[in-house]
Amino acid sequence: MFAVTGRHAFFDGDAARTDFRVAYEEPDLADVPGILLPVVRGCLEKRLGDRPTADEVTAELDPAGAASRPAAAWLPPPAIVDAVETARAATASGPDRACPSAAD
Repeated sequence: MFAVTGRHAFFDGDAARTDFRVAYEEPDLADVPGILLPVVRGCLEKRLGDRPTADEVTAELDPAGAASRPAAAWLPPPAIVDAVETARAATASGPDRACPSAAD
């Protein structure tokens, strides 16, 4: 939940009530994107038996099975990775080096 929204599904600012909310109240899923809502809601079910298994979550989030294919089938070619790393290194060295001025 935090990875999707940046906030806790049960914490509302009152740390003492958080455990109670986890056990007895519904999570606040207001900011969860609609496409992820069924998966997130399922993972936060109160009863363990009502939660989806890891395989069920994987099937829901990756219906094409990309994660189960060899990495070479879905990772970008090495040339693209090298270009991204080069760009990242250039921008990490500061704006003057990443974007030379017209006077250079």
